[in-house]
Amino acid sequence: MSETEDLAGDDAVYEASPIKRHRSTRAEVRARRVALLDIISAMRPMTVRQAFYQATVAGLVEKSEAGYSKVQVDLTVMRKMGILPYDWYGHAAWPMVGCTSAEGRRCLRSTSITGTTPWTSARGW
Repeated sequence: MSETEDLAGDDAVYEASPIKRHRSTRAEVRARRVALLDIISAMRPMTVRQAFYQATVAGLVEKSEAGYSKVQVDLTVMRKMGILPYDWYGHAAWPMVGCTSAEGRRCLRSTSITGTTPWTSARGW
């Protein structure tokens, strides 16, 4: 038997990993969700990433993929339960809408959030 066959043999026994991961208790999850709701209500609207960074600064989660996942899952659960209003988080960016020069003012006004544009007061407009 060759050395590579020995490594992939069926006789291999795998032991449990010595790494023990912490799993949040119900009380810890509840406290984290209350704190996230406080953060978002004070700074809304927020993206998940913004909420994650605020949660790391507050010491609620670790700055890792696992911490980001906790925040993302908590926000999704709170949104589905009706605790977190849909318009408080999740808006990453306003959609980009292209305009052609032939459409002019109408196009610029329709893509503006406020309905006005900085160019309307510009000289020669």
